[in-house]
Formats: sequence, C-alpha cells, structure tokens
Amino acid sequence: MQKSHDATLYEKRLLTIRQIVGDTFTPISVKSVMLNDCDIERDDNHTHVSLCIAIGETQLNIKHSSIGIIEAIDLCLHEAVKNILSIDVPKLKLTSFRAAVERRSFNVESCISVELGLSCNDKTSIYIINASQSLLKASIRDIAKAYELLVNAPNALVILKKSITDAKIRNRNDLLMKYVSELDDVNAILLCQ
Repeated sequence: MQKSHDATLYEKRLLTIRQIVGDTFTPISVKSVMLNDCDIERDDNHTHVSLCIAIGETQLNIKHSSIGIIEAIDLCLHEAVKNILSIDVPKLKLTSFRAAVERRSFNVESCISVELGLSCNDKTSIYIINASQSLLKASIRDIAKAYELLVNAPNALVILKKSITDAKIRNRNDLLMKYVSELDDVNAILLCQ
C-alpha cells in the first residue's frame, strides 16, 4: 500500500518531535496483547482486551472492553498514559482504516500495511501507517505511535519556544526559520488536544 500524504506527513512530524526532544522522548509500546472477541454463546458483542503497555521504563497491565477492538485498545493506552504520566490526552476515535497485503517475495510471508486515521476532535485526525505480518499488531503500533505524538508534542513545544527566543537573541535567522517550520509541525499535533 502506498502511504497517503497524511500518513507521510505524520511520520515526518513524529521524527521531528523525536529530534527536538532528544533523550527526553517518551516511547510508548505494547508488549503483549490478550484478546477475547465477543462471546457468541452469551450474545456478548464486546471485545475484551488486556494489554501490557510500556511507557518509558514503566510497564502496566490494563484491561478494557468495547464494541470495537480499536476503541478497546485506545481505552487501554489512554488509561496507561493518564496513570503513568499523569497527563490527560484526548481519547482517539477511528475515522478511517486502510489495509493492504504486500507480498515481498515468493518465499516470504506476506506483510500487511495498516493505515489508521484517528481523530482527537471533530476537526483534526492523525494518520499513522505501520506494517506487520499481523493486522492486529500493525493497528496497535499505529495507535501507540499516535499516543507518542500526543504525549511528546507539548515538550517539543516548550523546547522550540526557548530555541526560537535564543535564535532571536543571537540574531540567527537561519535557525529561527528552521525552528518556526518545526513549530508548525508540533502545532499541528497540538491542535488535536
């Protein structure tokens, strides 16, 4: 699957934020997943998810259930961010989903590319793309990347504001232009919040 313009843009924004915050970047990943998708016998249409989530050096096991798997995963990640980092980020809502099977070679298993559009509010969406041999793994990685953006963007904003002030004081227009451009990328993420 060819990356959409939006997914490429958000990949660039995540890289920009990683570079700005450097060692203070807070990585977010899911270490393990347990999934129980609806009990047909009991007419239960909820998906039950248990995730082991790593935020920085801290790991936390969280369980949630919802009608959709993406929402259940989002609820787990949202709770982990709130509990571990004590910050309130918006819950994400699935707005678009694209998946494509990519056969790399005849001898290798196919890879699945997943692009999720995740909305933080009614106006702004984050588009993330990931590839895996598992549709579920690619989707979980997409949601974790979206949370990395939301968690690290405020720190990048503070750093950029200081850098812009410093560039003005030192009369470094070259750096000022670079920082203002990076500020646009960070502000695009912050519009979600």
